[in-house]
Amino acid sequence: MWGISLLFVLLTYCRAGLVIKSPESARRYFGDGEGALKMGIPSTGVIPYGTSMTGQLLYIESNKEGCNPFYFDLQSELRPQPFVLVKYGNCSLSTMIKNVQTDGGKLMILVSNYYPPIDKFPTADYEPADFINIPAVVITEQEATKLIGVYKALTEQGMALEMEAKFEVEQSWDIVQLEFWFQTIDPKVVSFIRDFKSLRETLGRN
Repeated sequence: MWGISLLFVLLTYCRAGLVIKSPESARRYFGDGEGALKMGIPSTGVIPYGTSMTGQLLYIESNKEGCNPFYFDLQSELRPQPFVLVKYGNCSLSTMIKNVQTDGGKLMILVSNYYPPIDKFPTADYEPADFINIPAVVITEQEATKLIGVYKALTEQGMALEMEAKFEVEQSWDIVQLEFWFQTIDPKVVSFIRDFKSLRETLGRN
């Protein structure tokens, strides 16, 4: 048996974004006062394309990387649909999402630690993710810093930061673009990729 590290990226023509819904005073810090944050979609997570979802921001300083279980129900009367913000840590993306999902999170917001455009965020994951059934999105570190500041100020006042995640599909036709990334030093895997080339070419533009 030999292993292969395969990153499967599903690229759709999706106009994704996060929007601050309330309180109104928090909107002015994002998107030229419109409350909008640019977001990307990582390789792991179940994305409800063509829809949107609303929730309340939640940031747990003691487990800011989400690499450990939270050990309590993330849902509360103040945040019944928690959007959990985590920073990229020393564990897999699947582990982070699993911990958020297991303890009641409805969406994970991952803070990017890369400089490329947010919609090109490289999120290679080497663990099975078939147990995941919530979405994950990515925002920049600059946006996250502002978001955490607003969140802490509102939390001190006993208020929640209401957000909406939009996954609107721009094109109406059924087109999906697939991109495969292979990362390995195993000669058997390199051989597989080389042999697969001819089969890939027979697929043409399908």
